[in-house]
Amino acid sequence: MNPDWINIAAAFLSTSTPLFLVVLGLMMQEKVGVLNIGVVGLVTLGALTAFTTTSDTNSYLLGYTTAALLTAIISAGFAFFVVVMMVNPYLAGFGLWVLGIGLSALLSAPYLTQTLPPMPFANESPIWQDPMVFISLLLILTAHFVFQHTRMGLIMRAIGHSAKAAHILGHEVLVTRFIVTIIGGLLCGLGGAHLALTHPLGGAPSWQEISSNTTIWLTLGLSFVAGWRFLRIVPAVLCTNLLILGVPIFFTPWFSIDLGLWVKVGPLIVLFVILCATGLAHKWPDRPKDLGRGNI
Repeated sequence: MNPDWINIAAAFLSTSTPLFLVVLGLMMQEKVGVLNIGVVGLVTLGALTAFTTTSDTNSYLLGYTTAALLTAIISAGFAFFVVVMMVNPYLAGFGLWVLGIGLSALLSAPYLTQTLPPMPFANESPIWQDPMVFISLLLILTAHFVFQHTRMGLIMRAIGHSAKAAHILGHEVLVTRFIVTIIGGLLCGLGGAHLALTHPLGGAPSWQEISSNTTIWLTLGLSFVAGWRFLRIVPAVLCTNLLILGVPIFFTPWFSIDLGLWVKVGPLIVLFVILCATGLAHKWPDRPKDLGRGNI
């Protein structure tokens, strides 16, 4: 195979990996009925934590670890308000969104000109430079197996479809939702860390590039595209990214498109189209019936 195509495929998978992880985390939360629209703030905080930790310690592993732990702790707070106190998930999610974006803008100032050390696998073959690609795919397969082929997964899906019925049958609805929300938040943190620490062409992006990246906003609509099925996460993400990349290529002969501007605006336009299209659909067989409903 042409080495150039291998490099392109490896870079494409690497740029898609944050979406794999974040959509997986969100879908797990939604499968048990927890709606989290504050994911952009959560991912931004994870990205900032990973970037600052790696910059200070020169350790990529520590950067991923601290980002995952911080977002897990924040998700525990979010779960306390939404799951235990039954606060409106839209208001709580919007608060998480504002908190994440605001804190990141405030705390990132000292690191605007910082550079990160070389990636641990920078000298490897392009397909092996980013182990998180394989880890994210393995996590998706694991989630599919757990939710579809284990008793625990059956209980979690039952909670998402009817929390009241699951509670009557003796299942711990609040505990399950609390734990899954934390796990989902941890995965969102890993997605944010990957966004901050990995550059498809090698090295790592600057914080200005990370903070202006709007691709992560797509996660708000990709659960709909995937139909709440874990094995559809990968094709949904890849097809959406191909759509974003393909628009400027297709329309360039007729219109002059600023690629730098499109990279920032394109994901928002695609997200708008996805949400409008899904709003017109009336049948979602795998959509959790109790999604966003806090009562039991």
